[in-house]
Amino acid sequence: MNVKYELIQQITDESINLQVAKDVLSEAVMENPKVLGDIFEQKLNIHALCILHNSLREYSPLASLIAEQLLNKNICAESSIVRIYYSYLQKTASVHELYQAIKNGKVEKLDNPQIVVITAHKVQNLSNMGLQLLTLYTPTFKNMQIQVYQDVYDYAQFVKDQFIHIIDSYPTFSSSATISLYQIYNDVLIQDAELQDFRRCSKDNTLREPIKLNIQESLLSDFLSLSSSLMLVSANTLRPLNIPTKLLPCGGQEQQVMRYYKKFYSIS
Repeated sequence: MNVKYELIQQITDESINLQVAKDVLSEAVMENPKVLGDIFEQKLNIHALCILHNSLREYSPLASLIAEQLLNKNICAESSIVRIYYSYLQKTASVHELYQAIKNGKVEKLDNPQIVVITAHKVQNLSNMGLQLLTLYTPTFKNMQIQVYQDVYDYAQFVKDQFIHIIDSYPTFSSSATISLYQIYNDVLIQDAELQDFRRCSKDNTLREPIKLNIQESLLSDFLSLSSSLMLVSANTLRPLNIPTKLLPCGGQEQQVMRYYKKFYSIS
């Protein structure tokens, strides 16, 4: 049997354990990196994408190669759920260093509220796309949905940790930063509720339960009270922080924020 065909058959065979298939893929790609491009030319199923997803979270040459392929290839897929999953993996690949850092707990605590807002915005965009794949538990897609659940859980925990780290300094923040952090707080609550819904539907007790924000009650109450008051101010005179979508040259304070942003993304 053709070696390439045999490899493709192995990673698309749903009867093969994900870890076993991932090891097979890793060994094949290390021997010949070009085989990964051949794989991406195929009609990949959920199982194959789960293997790529599982590999993407690691610090390894394979993860970098997969990220590159995800960004540079279009997928041939008949199923809409496969296309959504592939789009999710593409977005993950676009920030795969940040993704790996979050998955492996390698992210430093951020002290600048603007940087927290920018980073949380990026991460919550990934969360929202992942939650599209968790809206209804489906046994057929169990492996995929569990992996995505674990991602969204880790995204939410990362944002919570950053929020907890910075919240006691909120009286020194600008009004726009306070509003943006308030919106982040609300998004975290919504995401936790959706994760809980998925846990109930899947009846899988091995899934980690979202951890509530561990913040002193009086501190949180004061922050929410101030944020609610600021939200009543005219949108014409007070707006949340502008979130840059690309790392482009810019001036003034925003340039300083983006320097921190680039430094943050260079985590090794």
